[in-house]
Amino acid sequence: MNLMQEYPASFRVLGIGEDTKEIIERIKEFGFEGVSASVVEEGEVCGPTEETKLAFIVSVNDVPRADSIAKSFHEAGVLTLGLSPDADPLCYDSVGYGVMIHDYPSVVKEILKPVATPGYISYDFAE
Repeated sequence: MNLMQEYPASFRVLGIGEDTKEIIERIKEFGFEGVSASVVEEGEVCGPTEETKLAFIVSVNDVPRADSIAKSFHEAGVLTLGLSPDADPLCYDSVGYGVMIHDYPSVVKEILKPVATPGYISYDFAE
């Protein structure tokens, strides 16, 4: 009997384009509960769901498409964080300017760790 119940992902990490595949694979290795990480392929439609509370939009080269996707999350009231060079700050709640691409996974890990792992102190995400 499986006592672990699978819940919808409240936190999403979206890599925009094939060049983010390695970054997304490293983020998946963290194994955070309630966090989904996926690559959004060219032409794929991607937007917020009712369950989405926080979205990381990660881009290496396709900044205009990342901004467009981020804007849809931001306008839906989802906390939208960007890791993308030259991102339009109006499309995000916060952008990690100056973060080196190879550091993207560790930045995501440090932000999600307090809310996605059990601990003695609860940092529950509230609306």
